[in-house]
Amino acid sequence: HSLSESLSKHIALRDIMNQATTLLQGIFRLDKTCLFLSRQQIVSINSELHKVDYVFPEVFEQMLVEQDSPVLIEDIPYLLDTTASTMVPQERAALLELESLGKQHALSLIVPLVAANELVGLIGLGYKRSGETFTKEDIQLLETFAHQAVLAIKKSELYEQVVDYSKNLEEKVHARTAEIQTLQERQAQSLFDISHGLQTPITVMKGEL
Repeated sequence: HSLSESLSKHIALRDIMNQATTLLQGIFRLDKTCLFLSRQQIVSINSELHKVDYVFPEVFEQMLVEQDSPVLIEDIPYLLDTTASTMVPQERAALLELESLGKQHALSLIVPLVAANELVGLIGLGYKRSGETFTKEDIQLLETFAHQAVLAIKKSELYEQVVDYSKNLEEKVHARTAEIQTLQERQAQSLFDISHGLQTPITVMKGEL
């Protein structure tokens, strides 16, 4: 409940990401916490936001959506060895990609953020400062946290869509108002020109009389 309440206090995506990494780092006393958002290509590392060029490969996303549970990086070599004869090349490539991501960012555990069969992002956890491993209870808590984080992220995305729509609508109204004003000014100028054109012959005729 406290996790959900902490995340629900924020609506801006930046704040949600930084709050999520701060909470996890405090709860598990980690040396590092990351939150990757694949579509936005941004990552929060220890509550600092960074832009990244990395895009998750499709096979990688598919595997994590199907898995939809935390993955220990140290377990990947064992999985690759024990299932070498039965694992299809795409699955092997996805696991190697996950292992590479873990090593690159010094992560021990990766938690997929999945909504409606879509990979929203990843939570990457470093190592506990105590040197202890993640327990079954830790994993259960992380799965709950992942669900709450997905809800908060989706709510933020919806809010941003509404803001963008309102902004675009406002810009269109301003543009249309300016267009109408320009037309009115042109119409007034045309009426003035017509009126002036009609008055000139009348003036000439009065002078002749």
